[in-house]
Amino acid sequence: MTKSGLGRKKLKQFSDYSLNETIQKNIADMGFEAPTDVQAASLEPILDKKDVVINSHTGSGKTAAFMLPFIQNTRLDIPAVQYIVLVPTRELAAQVHREGEKFAKDTGVKLACIYGGLSYKKQIQDLKNGAQIVVGTPGRILDHLKRRTLTLSVTRGMALDEGDKMLSMGFLPEVRLILDYLPKRHQTILSSATFPPAIESIIEQYMMDPVRVSMMTQSQTAKEISHFFTMIGQSDKEKVLLSFLEQEEPDCSLIFCNTRSEVTSVYQFLKHAGQNVEALSSDFNQKKREKILHDLRIGAVTHLVCTDLAARGIDIPHLSHVFIFSSGEDLEAYVHRTGRTGRAGRAGKAISLVSGQDIANFNMALKVHEISAIEIQPPTDEEITASRSRYYTEQLHNISFAKDADVNDEFSIIAEQLDEEQVQSLLPFLLERYFKSPKIWDWSRIQTQAQDSIPEQTQEPSREPRRPKRTSPIDQPVTICVALGQKDGLDDYTLRGLFKKLARMRLNQIGRTVIYDYESFVEISRRTIRSAMRLNGKRFRHHEIRIAKSPVPIHKADTYELTVVAEDA
Repeated sequence: MTKSGLGRKKLKQFSDYSLNETIQKNIADMGFEAPTDVQAASLEPILDKKDVVINSHTGSGKTAAFMLPFIQNTRLDIPAVQYIVLVPTRELAAQVHREGEKFAKDTGVKLACIYGGLSYKKQIQDLKNGAQIVVGTPGRILDHLKRRTLTLSVTRGMALDEGDKMLSMGFLPEVRLILDYLPKRHQTILSSATFPPAIESIIEQYMMDPVRVSMMTQSQTAKEISHFFTMIGQSDKEKVLLSFLEQEEPDCSLIFCNTRSEVTSVYQFLKHAGQNVEALSSDFNQKKREKILHDLRIGAVTHLVCTDLAARGIDIPHLSHVFIFSSGEDLEAYVHRTGRTGRAGRAGKAISLVSGQDIANFNMALKVHEISAIEIQPPTDEEITASRSRYYTEQLHNISFAKDADVNDEFSIIAEQLDEEQVQSLLPFLLERYFKSPKIWDWSRIQTQAQDSIPEQTQEPSREPRRPKRTSPIDQPVTICVALGQKDGLDDYTLRGLFKKLARMRLNQIGRTVIYDYESFVEISRRTIRSAMRLNGKRFRHHEIRIAKSPVPIHKADTYELTVVAEDA
């Protein structure tokens, strides 16, 4: 007999659940105050060791819904795998493991992450060291089971996260084999956005009277997302995409393509147009993929062109836009792609570029999921020009360093001798050179450069590879100390947001950060020091912000006493 999650009594605070004090503290330190709807409906039955089926939208907090009870119910006196979490992709495995480590801090519970692309040696060592919760992908988990480097003889529970994605990626046989390795009496948690027959068969065969937590229908899944589309020719897509990026000015966006070659083409086009963009596909090794996603999370990258590799489970908190460059044949792909934004109640925007090749798949996806999309026209040249003007005008307000700049005398004399007509003539040219961006895009030039940058498959590799440039990501970096830290609710994303919103700085003007309990260090460009100082006296969560220039670089920040900063400030 199953139960509906909607009918359960929802507890309002994490303190209402039987979670130990250390876990409660970790939750508070991570900035979570109250459980999400899916957590409120799931935590109690999972803590009670019941089987639970979770059906809710992405970004609803499913990871914490099963990870917190797993950590709570882990017996510290048993140095063996007691809980296992299966996820479909390497990126999702790394993300779930990272969140689990935060929840398990100082509890004594050991976690391990197991997926392809990482060293077997380290994974085996983590298992030998007594890992009690294992997060991994089906293929690598099954490989360890067959090698007998992983045993599930005392395992008490398993979570199958993104079950329908595992099915679509062909992991169902591996999932069944892993389930057969488990002891007869165990707890099973399954989360899935959709429930095709194969997933229902897993529930019927392997789960005992599961509690069903269903928070919303597919049409409700996308209610926080505004859906738009524009009808254009296939050959105009790259130009129109760039115009939308300039008009919308997303904090962060994903651009979905169907093929790896399409990803490469779009990436090269946007890169040559001056966009802060990266690409992600299965062509990259695991280390590079993880670095790209890390840069996207911290704001070092604004736009990511990708295939469906990144379409499920990856949580980018500040992701504001999703652009669908080409519609997928899989009808579920639209919901999973657009579900990257509008997460956990945040507003999001999805814009689809629809050509004659896409129209059938696009219309069918909207119809199946009962989603309404509004047709819009691509930005006009006048709108793009106005958008660029607003952006550059805002940047000019931040050039406070020019007031005290050490300019050579001859240039000061020239400036004083210029008449009004000369000033009006020179200013547009100088501004263009300063911002290093053409006022009118030469589309043929950009497209030609982008195509020339795509490597030919038959091209022989260079015998003498270039050395990587040893340049800092920030021009003339200086370190700023902020008298706030983790204990004040500050994290990397929030810290960067303070500089962006209150100091009106761009994310690419902010480099590395180091955050301690009560102080933080930020690397910024020397030219933006005056802008950064605007933070002084502002408030963050009832705390007054105090900042000052640090006398030591960021890599030596741990040797710097905050009391010195406070006095200098």
